[in-house]
Amino acid sequence: GQNEAGTRGVVLRFGAVTDKTFNEGLYFKITFVESVQVMTVQTQAYHTPAAAASKDLQDVKTDITVQFVLRPEQVNFIYQTLRRDYGERVIAPMAQESVKATTALFNAEELITQRPHGRDGIERTLADRLAPYGIEVKGLAITNFEFSPTFTASIEAKVVAVQKALEAENKLRQIEIEAKQVETAARGQANAAIATADGQATAIST
Repeated sequence: GQNEAGTRGVVLRFGAVTDKTFNEGLYFKITFVESVQVMTVQTQAYHTPAAAASKDLQDVKTDITVQFVLRPEQVNFIYQTLRRDYGERVIAPMAQESVKATTALFNAEELITQRPHGRDGIERTLADRLAPYGIEVKGLAITNFEFSPTFTASIEAKVVAVQKALEAENKLRQIEIEAKQVETAARGQANAAIATADGQATAIST
């Protein structure tokens, strides 16, 4: 037989996993006694939803996409323990646990404002949890952070309040600037009137 590029062949003898692995290229097997299960060692992606609670106990829903590879030297072990169900059996539950563990370290607002830190934390935690299974995390993407409608509404209200406060502050600043301009103009006119009066008084007295 022949293996495709980016794969490893796990050799089974009478249905039991052996220590033998075929790399890419030609391989030979003993007919009826041995069979070969082809496992990809290229980068794969697994998408899963996750739910958790923030440090301030706000409910958070998110979607994450994990990029991972099966370590070539561990494909026999992976096939023996998980077959090809590593996504559902290991990556999904470990991703859920990693999201819960990391999310609990941040307040809900921090999850929004410090999103890269949250993503990095989830990725590190997940990498540690998947390593014993022979799965290496290559990258992680968070598609969204979704909060409860109540919290979302309160955040929106806060944003609106901050915007209104800024608008009011800017308006006040504008009024102060205009008042100073009027004051400067008035002072200039008053000084000019005084100068004129002084000039007239000097003219009369001479």
